[in-house]
Amino acid sequence: MTYPKAYGGLGFRNDIHLFNMAMVAKQASHLGNNPSYAWRSIWKSRQVLPNGFRWRIGDGTKINVMNEAWLKKEDGKWMQSPQEQGVSNLCVKQLMLPNGKVWDSNKIHTLFPLNVANFILAVPLFEDIEEDHFVWDGDLHGNYKVKSGYNLLIQSTIDSVKASQGNEDWKWLWKIQAPPKTKHLLWRICKGCLPTRMRLKERNVQCPASCPICDSDEEREWHFLVDCETSRHAWQAAGIEHIIFPHVQQATTVKECILQLCRNSDHREAGKAAMLVWVLWNNRNN
Repeated sequence: MTYPKAYGGLGFRNDIHLFNMAMVAKQASHLGNNPSYAWRSIWKSRQVLPNGFRWRIGDGTKINVMNEAWLKKEDGKWMQSPQEQGVSNLCVKQLMLPNGKVWDSNKIHTLFPLNVANFILAVPLFEDIEEDHFVWDGDLHGNYKVKSGYNLLIQSTIDSVKASQGNEDWKWLWKIQAPPKTKHLLWRICKGCLPTRMRLKERNVQCPASCPICDSDEEREWHFLVDCETSRHAWQAAGIEHIIFPHVQQATTVKECILQLCRNSDHREAGKAAMLVWVLWNNRNN
């Protein structure tokens, strides 16, 4: 099997992960009754792929007016389905005249604002397409291919990374003086993807909820970072509790605490705090 080349410096591991997700969609695989954590993560991530599927209108009976992707703007880009009151249960067929494959202009103008009505009336209806069916937007013939699915996932990932980097707060995190692995860990905590026990339970992974170190409270990001007795002792023993705890007192979330630490502290001191967080997580995993 030939694997695609990495895009945008995302890294080989991430590149293969996205390729596997595209393969999952090709197989139309299901979650199953007792999936592993890794399979659950891949299956959930593949929900990006439906963004590339669109309806081709046949008789209009299968397409819900408000919940399906079926409209295009003037520039050819797909738009969100109309979100008008009173049309949630309508199918596209009900916007056509009863005895022909023609839009019911009067009904459409009654139900929708002028701009939306014009978008609907601009959608062509072809007699040779008898039934509604999905087509893949990235292929001339409407067929899904692993390569085009992979490209969609790559672009989605790149857009997400660019959006994150465009946020001024993230700049301070990447500037602290610490090994890349520690900054990546802080980023994961801020993004809410650290696999604490409570996070795992949210993903339906069967595991205890209590902290594996102190066993006195549920293991969440905040508990791991500062509330666990072992963590508190570590901050004190390292002599850097003065770096983190002023931000703990001011912040309302772990993300806010970490970003304040990176933005308002000396880069070297913030790096020490980041390194200790990495040591705490490594100790927890061991």
